[in-house]
Amino acid sequence: MNDSSPDESDATASNYTRRHLLSALCGTALVTGGGGVGVGSVLGSGNEGALTGTATKSRCEFIQPGGPLQDCDLSGRRLEDANLQFATLSGADLRGSYMSHANLEGAGLRHADLEGTRLKKANLEGADLRNANLWSAGLFRANLANANLSNADLRTAYLYGASLREADLRGAEGYTALGETNLEQADLSGADLREANFGKADFDVADLSGANLRDADMYSASFEHADLENANLLHASFRDANLPEADLSGATLREADLTGADLSGATLREADLTNADMAYADLREADFRDATLDGLSLLKADFEGANFEGANLEDAKWVHKSTCKTWSCVTQRT
Repeated sequence: MNDSSPDESDATASNYTRRHLLSALCGTALVTGGGGVGVGSVLGSGNEGALTGTATKSRCEFIQPGGPLQDCDLSGRRLEDANLQFATLSGADLRGSYMSHANLEGAGLRHADLEGTRLKKANLEGADLRNANLWSAGLFRANLANANLSNADLRTAYLYGASLREADLRGAEGYTALGETNLEQADLSGADLREANFGKADFDVADLSGANLRDADMYSASFEHADLENANLLHASFRDANLPEADLSGATLREADLTGADLSGATLREADLTNADMAYADLREADFRDATLDGLSLLKADFEGANFEGANLEDAKWVHKSTCKTWSCVTQRT
């Protein structure tokens, strides 16, 4: 997604400083006085009219810094570098707004409509985005650490390089919220991603160490060189997923579905794969040292050159994809 616009570098953006931030809300102009920030109407003319028109969802007549702005109509507005720290924007209409580098730390954005909003390098740390609409939002290198995105809709959102460290993405909207999303190099370490749907999403080189992906669906997703060390992948589905050179050391993969997955060169040292299904998987050169493989299905998997030294293979079910018929075919390396 291209997060810039032809006017993004013009002088308008510089007008949205801390002082002008809450003034621009709902198409209003700043009038200071007392302890709060009053607002007056803007007719919207000239270059200063990047925030034009009047509110159609809420009047927002008197605004305290960090105060309530719920249900405001801010669609299509220029709010680059705006300071909306701890603001209440629940239910606000922010569709197509330009909010690159905006400070939305701790902001309340529950049920907000952020479809197509440009949030490049925006700070959304600790923000409440429950049930928010982030369809096609541009979140390039945005900070979403500790944000609550449960039930949020992130379909086709662009999250390249975004930080979602310890973020909460439980119960994504319709279990499809992150399908085909670009999370390449994203920081999702420790994130709560239970039951989310990441079908065909791109997690290449992403950090998911310690993340909770229990019951998540990663069908045909890509995790090339991703870090999934110590992740909770209980009952997760990686069917036909791409995980070459991924690090799954110490991960819990009990009863996980890895049917047809590409795990060539992956590291699964000390991982728990009890009753997991790796039928038809590509396990060439994978490292299973000291892993627990009780009841693991390896039917017609290709594990040529894989290392199973110290692994518990009790009750494993396998028929090698090649002509190999015994475990002696498997390379035992230190």
